[in-house]
Amino acid sequence: MNASLRAARALLLLAGFYLMGLVLLGLVLTLDAFVVVGLLHGHALFALVKLLLISLALTVPVLDGMLAMLRRKGDDGPDGHEVTAAAQPELWAEVAEAARLAGTRAPDRVVLIGDVNAAVAERTRLLGLVPGRRSLYLGVPLLTGLTVPRLRAVLAHEFGHYGHQDTRLASITMRGRVAMTHTIDSFRAGAADGSRSHAFLGNLYVRYARLYLRVSQSVARRQELAADRAAALAVGRRTTANALREVPLLSTAFGFYVTRYATAGRKVSLLPPAGEFYGGFRHLLADPDRGEELARMRAGLPEEEQSPYDSHPPMAERVRLIEELPDDGRPDDPSAPAALTLLRDRAGVLAAVESATLVADVAGFRRVAWADLFQSKGWSAATAAAEPLRKAVFAVRGGDAAMLPTIEETLDAIDAGRLWTEIVPRLPVPRGGTGQGSPEELRSAVRDGLTALAHLALAHAGTARWELSWAGAPVRLVLPPDVSAHLATAVEAASTDTPDTTPLRRLLTEPQAPTAADPAPDAPGAVDPARAAENPEAGDPARAAENPGAGDPARAAENPGAGDPARSAVAPGAVDRAPAAENPGAGGPAGGR
Repeated sequence: MNASLRAARALLLLAGFYLMGLVLLGLVLTLDAFVVVGLLHGHALFALVKLLLISLALTVPVLDGMLAMLRRKGDDGPDGHEVTAAAQPELWAEVAEAARLAGTRAPDRVVLIGDVNAAVAERTRLLGLVPGRRSLYLGVPLLTGLTVPRLRAVLAHEFGHYGHQDTRLASITMRGRVAMTHTIDSFRAGAADGSRSHAFLGNLYVRYARLYLRVSQSVARRQELAADRAAALAVGRRTTANALREVPLLSTAFGFYVTRYATAGRKVSLLPPAGEFYGGFRHLLADPDRGEELARMRAGLPEEEQSPYDSHPPMAERVRLIEELPDDGRPDDPSAPAALTLLRDRAGVLAAVESATLVADVAGFRRVAWADLFQSKGWSAATAAAEPLRKAVFAVRGGDAAMLPTIEETLDAIDAGRLWTEIVPRLPVPRGGTGQGSPEELRSAVRDGLTALAHLALAHAGTARWELSWAGAPVRLVLPPDVSAHLATAVEAASTDTPDTTPLRRLLTEPQAPTAADPAPDAPGAVDPARAAENPEAGDPARAAENPGAGDPARAAENPGAGDPARSAVAPGAVDRAPAAENPGAGGPAGGR
């Protein structure tokens, strides 16, 4: 479908929205005219006023939605750090080369964002009929994870949208969405107050919005496939296919990284060093063990069910279509330099991206070295794990309310025979009832508390420490060899029906110096990947890969604003991640996938 036909379709869909509004306004005004004439003859002034108020309540949402399109400002993308050609000549040279290969004009500005995405936007005039300023939004995580040739493929894909004039038509389509969403929101507000007429008219607009989305998103999917083919022609079939494979993998890995590393210190208001919130992602990708995990994920893309409201085809289908193109003889170079090397003063640039994208409350967190961040995280996690047992012991033995019992005081209470008769009944158990858990659940709670108290005591004595690990659990506890070998047995002995605290006391009073070769296998605060897989909120890459999309447009049509990715974040309360651009069909190669 050529640009003229696509423009006609977009305008026709938009005209349908206004036509529906005008018809509804005409019906309301016609009904008002008939009723007013009748009421004036009957002198029913109160009924006349009531009718006019009802009519006004119905016409305001319609008019408000129709005017929302005209009121919309020219914000065409997310927050980020704009880089100039003078400051970043290598990056701009790559952008210009990709535009040349795609046969289109290069963007007027390049903005670095904190998302795994690349997107183009164009600030057009006259509903997209007159071209305007072009912007490229480029995610720092993409630069970190892609080689320079694969970045060129992603850029060629984006500039393919320019060449097909997708960005101009996106303005029309997006404005229609804004107008419809605004109208539906207004009617839903009235329906929430009990107005049946608002509910009825709101449902009419929801039905039209679904049709609008189905038609516009089907066009967007074709635009994405056309942009993929343009990239393959520009930089090569293999490079383009491999770049497409890499994007969803990077999205999953980056979500995992942000949740488990970059925001690991949010509970204690700490952040990694300036520039490392995004820059630390390279450490995760460079770790050999993580590399094996990523290679397994890279080997096969998951098959996804396509919704009629998806703006992008499934990634597996897109890769398959590119790989089915005739061999062009152009190889991909997986050992090429990372695209991040195109940036000058990388630390300064990454710090500037953080300043532009982190929400204010998180940006104010104290910056510490990675080692200090995870040491603090380990202390915090162990303290939280020990707290239930310490509170139960305090309730039994009393003491200074400002100072919970130490492990020595806890062991003294156990030696006094109070563990199972007084302490355990006061322990909260996972299933919620104080003293209502099974014997094994209660014994496990005692073991967890004693283990955490032992870790805190050893760390306080300087013979244990928490370390950052880019492979496996992000934080691990390093213990003295003898303690690491015998701690679990000593804790078990102290938590039996006839407790013996001697082995645990001996380990705590005669510790050895810790070594990096003796991590604690089950340190409180260490993240167990097996448990993380059971908890999707913990940032498990597998779970993230199963749910790559932010929101279903079908549900968004029923509840506008609920699925808006502009209101979501990488980690709750951590990073504001607006969509790469509010342009259907121009939202980057990943498209949320």
